[in-house]
Amino acid sequence: MHNYLGMEGVSPQAFSEKAWEEVRDAGTLLHSERITDIVPTPEGFLATDTKGSTWFARFVLLATGLVDVLPAVEGVEACYGTSVFHCPYCDGAPWTDRALGAIGPGASATGLAITLRGWSRNVTAFTMGSSVPRIHRPLLKRLGIIVVEQEVVSLEALNGFVAAVRTLGDKHDIDALFFNTGTRQASPIPARLGCAFATSGAIKVDAQQRTSVPGVYAAGDAALYTHLVSVAAAEGAKAAIAMNKALMVSGIVR
Repeated sequence: MHNYLGMEGVSPQAFSEKAWEEVRDAGTLLHSERITDIVPTPEGFLATDTKGSTWFARFVLLATGLVDVLPAVEGVEACYGTSVFHCPYCDGAPWTDRALGAIGPGASATGLAITLRGWSRNVTAFTMGSSVPRIHRPLLKRLGIIVVEQEVVSLEALNGFVAAVRTLGDKHDIDALFFNTGTRQASPIPARLGCAFATSGAIKVDAQQRTSVPGVYAAGDAALYTHLVSVAAAEGAKAAIAMNKALMVSGIVR
């Protein structure tokens, strides 16, 4: 995990375990069953889990996250999180001055490649068979970015570490691959509740993390344009303060 002050290099699992330990120490009730549905009621919301148990809440905070849509390329999944990543701001630093690849359809790859130039001068954009618009070519050439418009067939890798990208009839040596092939909401619940979404697929929220549905808040990657752990935590804190104040105003807090 990177870009979280004081937590550099800490594994996500270790960070999560410590976070849940602190939550338990604060006296919070933790319920680990998956929530399958949340339904508005006149006084709040009713949540149902996989065992059929129901839970009442005055407010709901959605922190359900996103799922990365991996490139449909053989070998990507085995390297995902080790040498294949979606965010250079999260995982670019350890690969500074290495041979980096950016993969995505057309301009999605070249745009990501331009971003990667902040970490390395050796960047290759794999457009997955799409052509690059002429207007983009001068900048890519000036930055020294190699553009490969052939279809990507597979990755050559060992123990999760990429060695090369194979295209139709060629091979390109790289050390790490970053992809720009989209994300999707990890849970169907925000849509079922009727939350409004941005064109990016993120849940729309205001400055207090309130969604378009009264009483429903969202934080983390599901409602973010900037997918960083530190930013997600900050948004969660904003939502918590907003919900706490709303409870106090309502007179419900004991």
